[in-house]
Amino acid sequence: HHSMSASLAPVKRRAPAKGASPALTRKKVTLERILGTTTTRNAAFCVHPKSEYVAYVAGCVVVIYNLKKNVQTRFFKGTKAISFVCFNITGKYLAAGESGKQPGVLVWDTDTGAQVAELKGHKFGLACGAFAPNSKYLVTVGVQHDATVMVWDWKAGAVVAANRVSSEVHGISFSEDGSYFVTVGVRHVRFWYMDSINHFSSSSSSTPRTYYTQAHNTHERMQRYNDKYVTFINSNMHTGIPMWSVR
Repeated sequence: HHSMSASLAPVKRRAPAKGASPALTRKKVTLERILGTTTTRNAAFCVHPKSEYVAYVAGCVVVIYNLKKNVQTRFFKGTKAISFVCFNITGKYLAAGESGKQPGVLVWDTDTGAQVAELKGHKFGLACGAFAPNSKYLVTVGVQHDATVMVWDWKAGAVVAANRVSSEVHGISFSEDGSYFVTVGVRHVRFWYMDSINHFSSSSSSTPRTYYTQAHNTHERMQRYNDKYVTFINSNMHTGIPMWSVR
């Protein structure tokens, strides 16, 4: 019989390569805390773009949590289970999408706590949403049975553009100049161009450009908070949001 002592021997740590930055060799990733949540969707968590707050879903409630003080500071309540949350670029407005039939998209003023809009248009639950960089428009995407992407002039309460989406969508993000946005989901990454606010188009036709990927059941998103990265991976087996920091 062969001895297994060699395979079980402790591994010696290699010395840093010559010329390597001492700061880089000392950094390590540590798990700070885990926030409990009632959803497996990655869109049910959002980092405030300007401060130490994060928003996450707990049933029909959106919880605002202070990272530095480790306390819940505010709650926003919907009438149905919430499926996604997102801040606008300044963090003044928070949008949340509901689950179930005839769901609403709710928008709150985070300074006053007042609900400033309720948008109705999707037939089934919401999957994700995002504000445009100018905060005038809000894009929402329905779950697979809804299969609709909508662009809202949310302060006016009006749908200014809409289209069908054939694949299940898990995330959405705008370009910096707001000229297009990207949806990502099961086996696809799709670019939606807003050449005219009355319709979506790619650079050559009315069909959005699509790239197919091998992503299936695991969804990952990374958001930046000041000089740290907050990363989480959600799948059907996860019911918590791990929060990591780079030191």
